[in-house]
Amino acid sequence: MLPDCKAELYIALADGLVFLCSSLGFWSSKKKYSQLKETEDFVADESLTKKLLETDNATIKLVSVSGTVRALEPPLKSLYHPEIQGVIRNSLKREHKTQKIQGYWSDRTSTLQDKTEFCKFGLSSGTEAHIVVEDAFRVDDLKGVLRQTYDNFIRPADTGFFDKVLSRFHGEVSKGYQETESMLPLNSALVVIGKASLSPDGKKAILSPPDNFPFIFTQSSKEQIVQEYSFWKGFWKATMVISAIVLTGVAISAGKKYYRYWKEHREAEDLRKQAFELRKRRPDQSVAADNSCTVCLSNPRDLIILECGHVCICVECYEALPSPKLCPVCRSSIARVALVYNP
Repeated sequence: MLPDCKAELYIALADGLVFLCSSLGFWSSKKKYSQLKETEDFVADESLTKKLLETDNATIKLVSVSGTVRALEPPLKSLYHPEIQGVIRNSLKREHKTQKIQGYWSDRTSTLQDKTEFCKFGLSSGTEAHIVVEDAFRVDDLKGVLRQTYDNFIRPADTGFFDKVLSRFHGEVSKGYQETESMLPLNSALVVIGKASLSPDGKKAILSPPDNFPFIFTQSSKEQIVQEYSFWKGFWKATMVISAIVLTGVAISAGKKYYRYWKEHREAEDLRKQAFELRKRRPDQSVAADNSCTVCLSNPRDLIILECGHVCICVECYEALPSPKLCPVCRSSIARVALVYNP
């Protein structure tokens, strides 16, 4: 019977999945880290336009441009503070409630509305926008660049005692609604990492989502983004190495079990052959009652059990004993067996 390696199999499958995910994460982070580290930095002035005019196809696959946000069309106004104007506006409405799950009450939040609006904008180092930002809705993450302009929590109307009891019975109690608004205001400092190309008239540079790289808006610096990718590269590499070590350990453990099984199987086969040879040498093939196997009562006693020393079993019955093997007479553990010759 083959050794039971279910535990090793399950661990190997789970660890193999971790290794695969960490490998993909490592190579992705490494590629992005290398791309971003080699990216040229520009200020939002005419220097990028001049560089594009000197470049084949008037396109640079990945650049980093820093500047000040300027609206290229009527800007968006805050719904709650009209004096605040910006180029991106996010309105978020959430419901906070308490739910009973498996006998325990826990807080839950559900999003009722999440709306983001954009107006066409660009970057500038002065009063005029020299860089046009297109397809801003495809940016990788906006959380780091939006400033909260409104936050209000609305508690539900006070209901009667019966409604409260009914809500408890249904296992869901509303705590209230939270409305927030976040904007990217005009004149904010912004770094955009994306693909650069020339406008049709060749007078301005256009930043758009790059190929095989996230479109990044940040108010930090490119160097900090590089450090983030460096951190994730190291993290995924460490995870990959650890999972590889675990996978190797699991493989060694399974290999030991199979080697032990193979060794025991070979020893049992040799033992069986030797026992049959000894039986053939006996002049009388009949088995005396006092020399018959205590298990099957038909074959002669071929083996001595160590360490207890009982001679009580044939080789076929010994092989059929369940694991862990115990002496049929005294029920002590069988360390090993040896052939005996009974003429």
